[in-house]
Amino acid sequence: MASFSTDLHYWTRRAAIGGISGLTRALPPVGNYLRVRFHIDIVFWLCAAHGYPLRNPDILDPFSGAGINMSHGYLERVNSAHLCDINEDYIRLAGKLGPKVRTTHGDSFAMMNQGDPRLGRYDLIILDNNLGGVYAGFCEHFDAMPAVFRYLKDDAGYAVLALNFITDPDLMDSDPRFRTPPESFAEQMRRRAVFYGTDERRITPRIGAAAYDREARKEGWTVADYALAPRAEFFHFLLLFLRRA
Repeated sequence: MASFSTDLHYWTRRAAIGGISGLTRALPPVGNYLRVRFHIDIVFWLCAAHGYPLRNPDILDPFSGAGINMSHGYLERVNSAHLCDINEDYIRLAGKLGPKVRTTHGDSFAMMNQGDPRLGRYDLIILDNNLGGVYAGFCEHFDAMPAVFRYLKDDAGYAVLALNFITDPDLMDSDPRFRTPPESFAEQMRRRAVFYGTDERRITPRIGAAAYDREARKEGWTVADYALAPRAEFFHFLLLFLRRA
């Protein structure tokens, strides 16, 4: 005999799922925010699953924009969040996200490479910078290497670096949102080949982790483990779990 409570539970959940799906179709930004929040949850879940939990971390987000595309998703999990961006209007808006947020306006690559005193030490650094050579000639996050490792907490047992990791650049370039001018794309592929030590376009997390370990060791850190947090079919967050070398 059918259970009324089981049926009620089933149809209530079906209605809720349908309502959420309909809302995200009618209001695409809602779906985007839900997806961003889920991606951030995966970052924290994977850190814990690999034995590197982030409990009330201090976070540096050097390419935050206004914080509404990514940073807002982790604020309730953190002790503090330092958001930086080169766009003055974006960083003004980022400062309105809440009391845990500190903001700095400036060129984040220059800040990291030149030792800007406004930067501190952090448990987690998120390099969620723009992807590809379409942005002012910068290629992925290579311009932050190895300087970014200087801003991890020396006195902690470990730290985490989460960075954009392009697994399939050709597929990404076929997406109108990320299409790069041909000459810039060719330069990006050249720089990828040098950085990762291979002419292969599709880079595995293992190859990536080895390249970042090389950079981390220049600043006294080593990649003890790594994980891949999915974001899209062609790029993800590569999570580097770091310990002092």
